[in-house]
Amino acid sequence: MSALIDILTDLAEFYSHQFDEKELKVYINIFKNYTKSDLKFAIDKHHHDIKKGMFFPFPADLLNYMSSKATQYRQDFPKIECERKCSSQTAEKYLKEIKEILNKKSPKT
Repeated sequence: MSALIDILTDLAEFYSHQFDEKELKVYINIFKNYTKSDLKFAIDKHHHDIKKGMFFPFPADLLNYMSSKATQYRQDFPKIECERKCSSQTAEKYLKEIKEILNKKSPKT
């Protein structure tokens, strides 16, 4: 949990944004079930977004980038499988990871 708070604090500092207690709780509640790398990926994508990247992101902005990562991973999977010529066990592992990414749902508030 502290890693999530650190990431959100760094994000707020970057945009000179002040979290109030309620807002921070909302962001934590939404992103607590996502990996640190997924959140960092989304933040990086937001920083590079020409239209939205100049403003502090809403949770939906970051979730959208996370969704695009899962979609890209799913599209790239056949190429990865073919290139690696991996075993069926390894392929099943990757498919399971993809399904977990695609099935992640934000917690209900």
